[in-house]
Amino acid sequence: DYSINLLAIEYMLDNLAYLLIGAAILIIIVAVILKKTASPKDDPSSPDSPKKTASPTKNDPKKEEDNKPKITYGPIYLYFGSQTGTAANFCKNLAEEAANNQFQPIVTDLQEFDPDTFVAPRVAIFCMATQGEGEPTDNAEKFFKYISAEDRETGIFKNLRFTVFGLGNKQYQFYNAMGKKTDAFLDKLGGERIYRYGEGDDDGSLEDDFNEWKVELWKTLKEKIQPVAFDASKKTEEQLPFNLIMGEEGLKEVEFENFEEEKTGKEYDFQVKTFLSCNKVKVIKAYELRQNNDEGSTLHIEFDVGSCGIKYPTAANLCVYPENDPKIVEAMAERLGVKLEQVFIIEENKENASPIKFKHPVPSPISVKTYLSRFCDLQGAIKKSTLKNLAKYVKNEELKEKLLKLTSAAGKEDFEKEISKANKGLYDIIVENDIQLDLKQLIFVADTIKPRYFTIASSSAKNPETIHICASLLEFKVEGKWRPGMASGYFRRMLEHFIKNPGTPVYAKVSVKESTFALPVDSNRPLVLVGPGAGLAPFRGFLHEKEHLIKIGENKQYGEITLYFGCRKSDSDYIYKEELEKFHQEGIINKYYKAFSREGENKCYVQDLMKKNSAELGVTLFDQNGLLYICGSIRMGNDVLKVLNQVAAEHFNISTLAGALKVKQLEQDKRIIKELWE
Repeated sequence: DYSINLLAIEYMLDNLAYLLIGAAILIIIVAVILKKTASPKDDPSSPDSPKKTASPTKNDPKKEEDNKPKITYGPIYLYFGSQTGTAANFCKNLAEEAANNQFQPIVTDLQEFDPDTFVAPRVAIFCMATQGEGEPTDNAEKFFKYISAEDRETGIFKNLRFTVFGLGNKQYQFYNAMGKKTDAFLDKLGGERIYRYGEGDDDGSLEDDFNEWKVELWKTLKEKIQPVAFDASKKTEEQLPFNLIMGEEGLKEVEFENFEEEKTGKEYDFQVKTFLSCNKVKVIKAYELRQNNDEGSTLHIEFDVGSCGIKYPTAANLCVYPENDPKIVEAMAERLGVKLEQVFIIEENKENASPIKFKHPVPSPISVKTYLSRFCDLQGAIKKSTLKNLAKYVKNEELKEKLLKLTSAAGKEDFEKEISKANKGLYDIIVENDIQLDLKQLIFVADTIKPRYFTIASSSAKNPETIHICASLLEFKVEGKWRPGMASGYFRRMLEHFIKNPGTPVYAKVSVKESTFALPVDSNRPLVLVGPGAGLAPFRGFLHEKEHLIKIGENKQYGEITLYFGCRKSDSDYIYKEELEKFHQEGIINKYYKAFSREGENKCYVQDLMKKNSAELGVTLFDQNGLLYICGSIRMGNDVLKVLNQVAAEHFNISTLAGALKVKQLEQDKRIIKELWE
């Protein structure tokens, strides 16, 4: 039995050995098969496989950034002198760039200029617009008066490091006067120019000039300013600077009239604040001035300003805030998925990490209709900075890249062709490219509607309670269809309202601003008035004033008034025809010259008539100490000045170049006064 058991055990061991050998062979075969079928990326030795590193955080950009010491280049003050809001917008753009370059931007309206705090050490950028005859904008008057005072102590700004960008138009004699003067006075008072002076020309592309000027700005500042460490532990992700909350049914809009910013406890964007400070006035009359509308339209519009206490000097400017086309407003609301009657509230987003001080982009509570109609610039010329912000919300990468290229230096010609000359506004670009935005994003992207300036066509002596303007309505071709400009459409709707609903009031937001035009203190001086088309407006005010003062028996001697008026045809666009003919018959206008450019074989313009009257003009201007006023297009104004150079040359028997110096002297003595536009 024992021997049998041993044999059994030996047999079992032999079988087990065979089984183990077989299993080992099977494992080897499976391993070979798996290796041959495996992806190269699963093989750590493969060049295509992901590489493992000793430190998992070494090449992680986010963690690398988090591990870097946090620095700041400190506060940078961004001051603006702005009339229409362009300089203010430039400062807003600079603030965003400053924050991205580790500065702490502080945007400041020069209306808030405080000389006591200004002398403290600071780095500052000034964006300075010029108005009138080389004068400061309304909000910069106090600042400029301070820095230009003759008794101001030299060295008072020794702690100031600054740079200046001026905004102007080369067609004006005092091109960028405020930018140049600010730069010079800050230097004179001891400031250190930390970056080169720059200026932009609105007759070309102001925004492009601005963009080119700041190409090296942040690099230069960072080279000259010593950074310091700061605690970034509380920094959170940057978001939109405000939250939008849809109000419950029954929530009423804020009252815009008699609005007092101080009582709200809120700070508002410059252009919003300007709008809120304007007066709501009744429009009491609107009618067509042309004999027919075959070649356009010019309206006479009257505003009741007496009831709200507005006073105005004759020939000042009236700023009118237009509104978007109601059809565009409705279509935009539909795209946004909101109802026009819905009321919403804007609140500061406390979680936003941006160092830029928050200012409310719109007063609230406010309805969607009011915002889209009166604040959101859907139709005006779009800026590159606006297009750049819009691109942030484009999901299609190809389209986003296209829009961003349009905003770059490389896309300058394409922007001019596809956007500027195509007359496309924000609404057109959103619709054309089917860009999906919500209301909050639109408020962040869109600019605020700017006022339009009109030279007042009434006399404050004769009509102290009303202001008259005459407005030429413009149309632009957009996507093959003619469409009125924002202000032109706004005025056209006023006219239609008075035709369809006589007696029903219409209201507008307006304010009065000074202009370069004013009647001379010495009423005996002869005046030469050159105002073709709607450029007649301020001179109508002059004529009404002279008529009124003579009628009430003021004991004054009046110098001769010579009027040069022009239009296309005497039976088509001869505005205020009966009125002007009557003034001529009554001797209010002493000499009246009319140029009708589309009558007769040759075109005739006001400058052609002035050339014919060279001898007469020479005597009036150079012998009788007369004044010359020019109002109208920049091109016409330049042509008139060329004629005057010849007039001076003939009068003094000198060269045309020497004659130009005589004319230049008249401009400097403010005996040639101009208000010109594109």
